[in-house]
Amino acid sequence: MRKLKYLAAKTSLAFIVALFSINFTSAQKLGKTTVENAINSKSFVFKAQTVVPMSGSLRYLTSDYDVRLKGDSIVTYLPYFGRAYSVTYGERGGIDFTSTKFDYKVTPEREVDGT
Repeated sequence: MRKLKYLAAKTSLAFIVALFSINFTSAQKLGKTTVENAINSKSFVFKAQTVVPMSGSLRYLTSDYDVRLKGDSIVTYLPYFGRAYSVTYGERGGIDFTSTKFDYKVTPEREVDGT
């Protein structure tokens, strides 16, 4: 179970960084410096608003899904699209976990050649 949570944390962090870079146009309202400072300080909240499951059709999310990074901990509540064979009654569902075991690496954005 611990191994699964660690793997989920590592996968989610990579997913978050990818989504964060894709959703950078929404973050531009805050300003590039503000966003860079949040990323470098390891303190930000990613709010998921849309999702594209493997079926390929865009869906707007109606619930509050987010990923919160605060220093050495990550709290994740994201939607899950797939088949669940066994779900505990009363659980929120989705990908819901808290972890302090993850790697955090900031990679500068590559410059795009305008040609």
